[in-house]
Amino acid sequence: MSLTNRATIGKPVLIGALIAPVCLFAQAGRGPQVTSLEISPDRRVTFRVAAPNAQRVTLIASDIPASAFPSAASNPAAAPAPGGGGRGGRALEKRDNGVWELTVGPVDPGAYRYNFSIDGVNVLDPRNTSISESNTQNWSLFYVPGSDFMDTKDVPHGAVASVTYYSKTLQQFRRMHVYTPPGYETSTRKYPVFYLLHGAGDCDDSWTSVGRAGFILDNLIAVGKAKPMIIVMPRDTLIRRAVRHRLDNPRAPRSTMTSYTIS
Repeated sequence: MSLTNRATIGKPVLIGALIAPVCLFAQAGRGPQVTSLEISPDRRVTFRVAAPNAQRVTLIASDIPASAFPSAASNPAAAPAPGGGGRGGRALEKRDNGVWELTVGPVDPGAYRYNFSIDGVNVLDPRNTSISESNTQNWSLFYVPGSDFMDTKDVPHGAVASVTYYSKTLQQFRRMHVYTPPGYETSTRKYPVFYLLHGAGDCDDSWTSVGRAGFILDNLIAVGKAKPMIIVMPRDTLIRRAVRHRLDNPRAPRSTMTSYTIS
């Protein structure tokens, strides 16, 4: 056998030897199959996360009211964690397969944000691809259907765009979200513009993720309860900083505040 033939025959053997451990490692590290989250027809929500080596797992979900959680009497494992408050920090119960689980509800229709705390480290739900941003972190997101004005319906839908722009006043890149109504792309008409500001702890993403602003306007426009409009949702963290600066420095030039609010 020639040296060339030996090299040709040896390549598949070498590649197979390299691939096999990788495949075995992937199978070994995959762990139990987990479905989280699971929303039942009665609006009960089950959270699950695989963490076989964890000592404690809690659910951080301040949007969910305390009345939706199991009582400590019926489920001691679901009692509030120390410092978790009445509306978050509820402990999950560990199953034999290393999957932690907690069922809450029934929960009112709407959008909810949550995270897991695994041994004190806050993490997103690795099995949920829906997320919502706040001013300081990301959250996993789920929606419980049943709210007529914000459900996803078979109506004409507008579009939500994440727009990055450069502010000459602030000399930095900024981001905003913009909703445009159905038919906007092909229309020549003029539309009213509504500026929608978020709360102190949120950001420009919040109105369209957990706030579902796009779906709400789609539904209202479809039944004639709202006129087609453009909604601009800026990130107004600097606006609030400017207002605070103005309150603390009443003699400061008004241009100090104006330069923030227009950018």
